[in-house]
Amino acid sequence: MPYQTHAAAYTAFKDFYQEELEANPLYRHLIEALKHASSMSAGQYEEAIADLHEFERMCFTNAYIRLDQLSYGHAVEIIRPNDFFFFRSQFKPLASSGNADG
Repeated sequence: MPYQTHAAAYTAFKDFYQEELEANPLYRHLIEALKHASSMSAGQYEEAIADLHEFERMCFTNAYIRLDQLSYGHAVEIIRPNDFFFFRSQFKPLASSGNADG
């Protein structure tokens, strides 16, 4: 696949992914809440992160399906399903002092 075609398809995938994320109006609020999670217990924080990543995985999968349709089954040449790791939100673990469950 020529470089320009590949770059355009990759950009389309990123746009599809962003559209999927933003289709849920709570997404931005959850991201913001997790950035300031000092009032959450470690268990609540980890559960919220897991839920967020599950939602992001679903959005990634939907975007991948859209790209695969657009590229007539050649999405794997543009992005691999395992690349989700590079697209999901990244958060640091909570400090163990002060927010431990129990």
